[in-house]
Amino acid sequence: MFVGSVACISKDATPFAPTPATPERARLPAPTEATGASPGAQDAQLLLAMDVLEHGDALLAVDADFRIVLVNETHERLSGKRRTETLGRVLWEVFPEAADPDRKYWSEYHRVMRDRVPARFEEVYAPLDLWTSVSAFPTRQGGIAVFVRDVSELKRSERALREADQRKDDFLGMLSHELRNPLAPIRNSIYILNHTEPGGEQARRARAVIQRQTEHLTRLVEDLLDVTRIARGKIELRGERVDLAAVVRRTVDDFRSVLDQRGLALTVNIPDRAVWADADPTRIAQVVANLLGNASKFTARAGRIAVTLALTGEHAEIRIRDTGVGIEPALLPHVFEPFVQAAGSLERSQGGLGLGLALVKGIVELHRGSVRAESAGPGAGTEIVARLPIVSPALPARGPGGRTAAHGRRVLVVDDDADAAETLAQLVEMFGHTPEIVYDGPSALERVRAAPPDIVICDIGLPGMSGYDVARALRRDGPPGLQLVAVSGFGDPEDLRLAAEAGFDAHVTKPADPAVIERLLA
Repeated sequence: MFVGSVACISKDATPFAPTPATPERARLPAPTEATGASPGAQDAQLLLAMDVLEHGDALLAVDADFRIVLVNETHERLSGKRRTETLGRVLWEVFPEAADPDRKYWSEYHRVMRDRVPARFEEVYAPLDLWTSVSAFPTRQGGIAVFVRDVSELKRSERALREADQRKDDFLGMLSHELRNPLAPIRNSIYILNHTEPGGEQARRARAVIQRQTEHLTRLVEDLLDVTRIARGKIELRGERVDLAAVVRRTVDDFRSVLDQRGLALTVNIPDRAVWADADPTRIAQVVANLLGNASKFTARAGRIAVTLALTGEHAEIRIRDTGVGIEPALLPHVFEPFVQAAGSLERSQGGLGLGLALVKGIVELHRGSVRAESAGPGAGTEIVARLPIVSPALPARGPGGRTAAHGRRVLVVDDDADAAETLAQLVEMFGHTPEIVYDGPSALERVRAAPPDIVICDIGLPGMSGYDVARALRRDGPPGLQLVAVSGFGDPEDLRLAAEAGFDAHVTKPADPAVIERLLA
């Protein structure tokens, strides 16, 4: 009920005698008759001392009848009650919550008064929304002394840490579940491929399963990396003038088959004219795809999803509404935090990692936009609104012109992981080029000197001699016009900068998209 330290003495007594349980700061010197100070002057001296020693703390004193005999200026300010309103009145009259037998204030104060033993406890002081840590001590003349510390911020921090720890545990459990799900069919499919006719129907189905589940695993890893990059401010947008209407329409069309498979009706309301914005089209498509994926996960069959692109002043709003499970009011303010999910069950197999909306928020805010969630509650569906700034109508920035791939190029693949090197070489060969494999940096330099290739695709994390060292050596001593492509599991802006400084022409983050490799070889 009081913020800071609170001392309590009897009406006309000297301050309470120090005991082993008494806080050191409460051990004030007792006034003596030699000072000639009256009881009122003694009180004033104590107030002055406490204001000096306990600056910012509140002081209150009651006698053996629980009548308030002393308060300091800090107590007046924090409680909002002037001394004239409190002095001489019974504690319960001024602070009614202390008269509640169900509260620790009442029971502990009376126990200290009766048994003359100290008490320590914590209690919530509702009128000021404070969580207090209380120490109460008996005084020499039969009163009690009470020290109350506001520990609200500490309690909030502890609660936040517990909640974060719980979210971490929930996330790790869900991550384990989400990783095991695709690994199981991949493992089964590999067994099938090893025990069936390579060109048969079973093998074809097994390969299709591996492809789908590998793409799912790739998305999980990319989502985790993207959330981390956004949190650390290491994600870079490749901005250009784009037509939001075209991006949204194309992404919705790509997602149509997923919604059809899940038995969901889709309605689309997108303007026929262009809606221009300075944005990264890949990231905007990611926003729309994540919102559609989220809506489809939490909407039962025969449900409906509506996609709308609306103009509101200088902004465009991408609205995706579903008729799904809705969101609890208590969860609504937190849905865009990483790893936050509604309460799940074994039946809710589509839960995911709780990263989709966090990614949406991060990407939209990088575009100087905002995002919000609206829901009337459980069973009432959800609408997510992503708001993005638009620009005046103009021709979009001209992209690179299409070129026909130049087939027949010689490609040197450098990777110490044999599986990674061999599968990448197979892709190169499928795209009509001639691959060769080496597994370390010195072998790569030797091979380039003996038979210079057109392109070197080089891993960064090589033993002994890194990919950066290989690139610098080839730029220094290699043939002119040699194209260098870095392939690495690290894809932060700093990694791209280091690759460029070393001499690489391009950087591809593992797992490499075959379409990207095909474009680079063209």
